[in-house]
Amino acid sequence: MMSSRFFFFFSSILSISKSSRPNNHQNPFVMHFDGDWDALKKHGQQAVLKEIDHSLKPLTVNITTVTDVEDMTALLLQHQELFTVLILNNKLFVSKRFLADRKYFYHVVFARSALDLKPIPNMIYQFEDGASGSANRFHCIDKKDDNKYNRLLLDIELKRNDPDYRQRFGNVVPPRLSIAKREGYTPCGLLCPNPYIQNISSFALNSFKLEDAATSHPFEDRDERLFWRGHIRGRNGKYPNHCKSESGNYARLSAASLTSERPDLFDIRCTKCEPRDANLYPCSHLPYDAAMNWSIYHLSNTIHGEYIDQINFTRYQHFLNLPGSTSGSYSRNLNNLWILGGIVFLWQSAHVEWYYPALINGVTHITVNRSNAINMLQMIRHNKSLTDRLRTGARLIHDTYFCPDCFASYFEELLLRLRRKFNFHFLFDDPNRLVNFFKTRVDCNQFVQIDGKKHNRIRFYDLSDLSCTEIFAFAMGSLPVRSAGGRFIKQIEVSI
Repeated sequence: MMSSRFFFFFSSILSISKSSRPNNHQNPFVMHFDGDWDALKKHGQQAVLKEIDHSLKPLTVNITTVTDVEDMTALLLQHQELFTVLILNNKLFVSKRFLADRKYFYHVVFARSALDLKPIPNMIYQFEDGASGSANRFHCIDKKDDNKYNRLLLDIELKRNDPDYRQRFGNVVPPRLSIAKREGYTPCGLLCPNPYIQNISSFALNSFKLEDAATSHPFEDRDERLFWRGHIRGRNGKYPNHCKSESGNYARLSAASLTSERPDLFDIRCTKCEPRDANLYPCSHLPYDAAMNWSIYHLSNTIHGEYIDQINFTRYQHFLNLPGSTSGSYSRNLNNLWILGGIVFLWQSAHVEWYYPALINGVTHITVNRSNAINMLQMIRHNKSLTDRLRTGARLIHDTYFCPDCFASYFEELLLRLRRKFNFHFLFDDPNRLVNFFKTRVDCNQFVQIDGKKHNRIRFYDLSDLSCTEIFAFAMGSLPVRSAGGRFIKQIEVSI
């Protein structure tokens, strides 16, 4: 919790999250801030790292010997190759299955670029492309469960029943890296930057372009309306229990209907507008109000809008981020809003991303919902000191968490803390033991090595024709790239 000298809370404008770790981005609006940006930055960085420890702390780990680490690593490599990333000699190895999904592919592009800046010692980890955090539920202690623990995901996938498993390894396998957590911090996945960052150097170049565009549009000359563009894609019964995935689309329609009511204040429009038909597919916990129904029946005249390239967002003073349409969790739209020289508005939602512990409502951004958006926007438009503070706070978030070194440093801390928690150094810091492990315990035909980005292309080495000994030698740099036992190593380049 920040020192009281920074602010006092003004009567519950917004509800406080009931998570065991408060969602600072939703806390009551901060009315007074003493302007100590260095202290705020330091506090935010500490809070972000502390959240990693919060996610790791509940896990009971009984991995105490190198044999334990070998058995755990073998299970992750042989039976969960869809999720697993191996780091050897600061080189990334994944299965071919891993690269088949776009978000997994983008993650290794991100990870490769991060390791180029901050090398990581040998280890193994898992990445999950879901944005709810629920995929990690089998790895965690579940206090609501009568037996105190959920079944392990590993048990389900392998259909195995090993009564000795918990005694040997504890109650968990390593938690996966998660893009976001839809219901707050409680799920035990480890939050990592979302994969749409992709290559962090390329992300930085795009940020420079957006910053130049922002500079060319003085804030005072910009459109004062609150701006958003995106898709509303109602499930309309396409999936079982479709209502569980409707919260994001519901939030988007709710926000867009503000444009129908007050077009002088809001320019929140969908470029692809397919809201759920509430008559055919009702969701009792997500009822449409009169404004939302009216907006649906008059789509073309109210909330449908033209596509606007992100570089032209800088024509606006105020930017809204809404929950994602897929599950109501994160939206990649937010990645680039902090650099645009305006004020960032977050729609009230329980979901969190990796840097959210650093966000302070009223200092770095404004949290709004359907009932208070009009009043909050009007208040800001008539308060220059608050406007200046929020613009400075938004830029602080970008400069502290969205620079190349920021991404790489956080990713390094995340993996090193995971590595220590599960004692991976027992195996991965012993070269002789590690090479023998590869020879005897690993199916090496699955591996692809991620080489890095060159001219907007990413290079892969297909290692399926190599033996385990050759792959390990290749990872350690003692095997030439161009030949192995007289064979060429297959190289694949893909545009990104």
